[in-house]
Amino acid sequence: MTIPYTVTATKTDQTDSGWTVTGTITVTNPNTWQSVTLTGVTDALSAAGATCTVTGETTATLAKSGGSVKLDYTCTYAAQPASYSGTNTATATWDQAAAHTAHGSASGTTAYTLDLAKETNDSVTVTDTVGGVTTTLGTVAIGESPKDFTVWQDRHRPHRVVPHDRQHRDDQRDRRHGHGLGHGVRLRSGDGQQVGHGCLRSRLGLEHRQGRRRRPSSSPTPRPVRPPRPTRSA
Repeated sequence: MTIPYTVTATKTDQTDSGWTVTGTITVTNPNTWQSVTLTGVTDALSAAGATCTVTGETTATLAKSGGSVKLDYTCTYAAQPASYSGTNTATATWDQAAAHTAHGSASGTTAYTLDLAKETNDSVTVTDTVGGVTTTLGTVAIGESPKDFTVWQDRHRPHRVVPHDRQHRDDQRDRRHGHGLGHGVRLRSGDGQQVGHGCLRSRLGLEHRQGRRRRPSSSPTPRPVRPPRPTRSA
């Protein structure tokens, strides 16, 4: 017997990870009267929880009238941020007194958005296990979800089980009619008289039944003897 059914593969419980913002910071010295030596450059994201690092010449000396340096930055989140977009702020610092400037730091901002860079496990293999046997149904990509697979499964017809109470009724019927479990018999006493009947049983676990034998009387009644006929002579 063949039974058809459908297995549907649906993408669920997607989990984001690897929240990272990367880019380049450019620090420029607009002063026309002297160069400026940096004391550090930092970066921060508006969504709390990010850890940012800046690599490169963070203490470079910038020439007057437009000297600059480019630095790389990376900001990462250990847990999912509250927002996937916000403001990125880079800050450069220097010695205010040595540079003869009104301030000792300056900041620049830009907007950022976390976009999906790549997907892992974007294609999976679908299997179906029945009765300890595993069958490969095919593959499904995230873009195909939901995807149906039609399966035709062979099933053996189960053995027929007779309830205990029904079996008991069948046994009772067989005893009444003298068939099925054995054969009906008639029992006779030693003098040839019928004394009862029973059923010889052959099924395991059932009692062997037979008719009850009648006891002969201690003094059986004699049968009358017919007298002999007279013989005529010629």
